[in-house]
Amino acid sequence: MSATAFCSRSDLFNAGEAAAYDCVSAAMPARYHRAHQVQNAALLANMHAAYEPALLEIGPGTCKDLSDLRTVFSSRSFQWTGIERSQSMIDAAMASQRIPNNAETQLILADAFEDEAWSQLHRMDFDACFSAFVLHHYSEEARLWIHRRAIERLRVGGIYIVTDLFASGDIADKSHGKEAQDVGAAVLKAKLLAHVDRERLRAAWVQHYLHENQPPVLEHEVESLYKLGCSVRVAMRSIQVAVVIATKDS
Repeated sequence: MSATAFCSRSDLFNAGEAAAYDCVSAAMPARYHRAHQVQNAALLANMHAAYEPALLEIGPGTCKDLSDLRTVFSSRSFQWTGIERSQSMIDAAMASQRIPNNAETQLILADAFEDEAWSQLHRMDFDACFSAFVLHHYSEEARLWIHRRAIERLRVGGIYIVTDLFASGDIADKSHGKEAQDVGAAVLKAKLLAHVDRERLRAAWVQHYLHENQPPVLEHEVESLYKLGCSVRVAMRSIQVAVVIATKDS
């Protein structure tokens, strides 16, 4: 499958803007940060204590979640693999020293919507796979393709977490505009580097976090994951931000 028709962070951010990505992220409303906390708590709670868990992240960006997980898992080791298509994001992650140089970490520079990315994985099964604020950019067909690939790589009992923006099934849902306002406000509040073009960065973030159309409908996404052989629950929902956890049953 090719994702060339879809927008991606590599199309939106140059090197300087990637370095400022975390500044804007830190200024986002509290529900975004709470969603990451719920996601990471679920990853920790679902890991068996007897062995070193293996985690797969789709679209890690500047590897902020990896940095947070190293704190969450402070008393134990874990294996982490990330698939990221943006070189500027990876460069920013390396500059911030978020990627430890050891055998427990594998970062693949590739498009997760291409078979080649999945063929580069060092292992066949993972205890958990997760993605944060990435998949809402893509079509229903593309998201289903990623869901299927991620679940195929889980061990039985493993979890797949999608932390993202979702619309409700209510056609009167007006929260999409609220998210656009929040992104704009976050950019204005962030202490950005002097050489960053704020207007372009704001446009990039609005496009990064928000698709020009409505985000996927939460109820439809839950149903899609259920049909792929998973038990599904919504661990958090606040306006359009939700954390969906699917457990592979067989």
